[in-house]
Amino acid sequence: MPKRIRLNEKSVREAEPIKGKDYQIFDTEVRGFAICIYRSGSRAFTIDYRSAGRQRRMTIGRWPETGLARTFLRTAGCGRLFHGVAFFLA
Repeated sequence: MPKRIRLNEKSVREAEPIKGKDYQIFDTEVRGFAICIYRSGSRAFTIDYRSAGRQRRMTIGRWPETGLARTFLRTAGCGRLFHGVAFFLA
């Protein structure tokens, strides 16, 4: 599975779970934005960021309850990170 692709509904829907392994597919448009594919088959949108020199990961929402378009707009409109908390403009 590719590590970086342009995420869209089709690519999220067609991502297959790997037995015994969780993995992420990162978006090419928004830095740190990814879909996490769990071994159970569920999917969640995440964003990776740095706070105080440490890498952090925040789960934005689960797919399909939170659609890609809505999540992408929230992530692309992310104004800033302050003490590890994302402030969304959308």
